[in-house]
Amino acid sequence: MTDRHSKTSSRLLLAVILCSVSVHCDTAWSRDKRSDDHNPLEAVVSGLSQHVTKMAAQLSLLQTKFDASQKQVAFVARNSADPFNVAAAGTLAYNVADINLGGGFDTVTGVFTAPTSGLYVFSISCMDVQRGRDEDIGVLVDGKRVCGCYSYSQEFSIMGSGFASLHVNAGQRAWVHLFRDSSRTIAGWYGNTFAGFLVKTDD
Repeated sequence: MTDRHSKTSSRLLLAVILCSVSVHCDTAWSRDKRSDDHNPLEAVVSGLSQHVTKMAAQLSLLQTKFDASQKQVAFVARNSADPFNVAAAGTLAYNVADINLGGGFDTVTGVFTAPTSGLYVFSISCMDVQRGRDEDIGVLVDGKRVCGCYSYSQEFSIMGSGFASLHVNAGQRAWVHLFRDSSRTIAGWYGNTFAGFLVKTDD
């Protein structure tokens, strides 16, 4: 009787345990199916999707900055006549551009228009051609003088040069102005030149 009682008790205990497990599983399953519960996998996928979108935006911004940094802007201008006369307005008309990367220099007006914002370098050379005369020119950026060049001819012509480094915004203009010359006749070809180039674009 003892063995039978023991076996019966064991079976009853096992049945109770199985029922308990079954009820727990059913309860957990029902809880997972509630409409207000969050699916952990969906949360992970949503987080990854947001991260990918953010990374794509950052990559696009970096690509834009890289493309801008590769932009080449440079020009070297002169006048094909030697000597040549400067108009009364005082702007030197450089009608030849040996280099014009970026297309910013206009050989009709002699004016450079910055195609992009950044740090630029401008340089000029000057040489007067008439004995006893002098030449005073300078680079203007939107009307403000940023550098100068002076030449004086006595027994022979002396060449001068000028240099400027400054920030220029896209659309700003630069040109060379004659401030003083007794005859407004100066050396052409490479006696008077105007050059510039972009060092670095704005970030």
